[in-house]
Amino acid sequence: MDNTFDDDTDELGIGSFGNLSWTASNSNLNKPSTSKPAPLGTIKKSASTTPWSWDYHHRVVRETRSKCYTQGIREQAIAEARLSSMIREHGLRAAGQGMVDSLNQARLKWTSTLQIKRSV
Repeated sequence: MDNTFDDDTDELGIGSFGNLSWTASNSNLNKPSTSKPAPLGTIKKSASTTPWSWDYHHRVVRETRSKCYTQGIREQAIAEARLSSMIREHGLRAAGQGMVDSLNQARLKWTSTLQIKRSV
């Protein structure tokens, strides 16, 4: 059985598709790549059990978009949590070093109020 096809003669919606594979050469092993040369304009196909159809195509696209969207939401939530922690830690450091004017003013007011109450 010939595992190659010419895209000019292949009709849409007919046949199957599968994963195309190719193994790169490894310079450490001094071995060439394991793919066999094919005539120009041909694609090697692996054996497949899933027939191609537009319904299948659209379902895979929807599933892929859904996974990407879900991953994006997860990554956004993680990024927001990390940023919130960074802002909080920076704010606590700045407050501890007396670099937050409103906190300094509140501390002075609280201290002066406490001194007035003690003196009475």
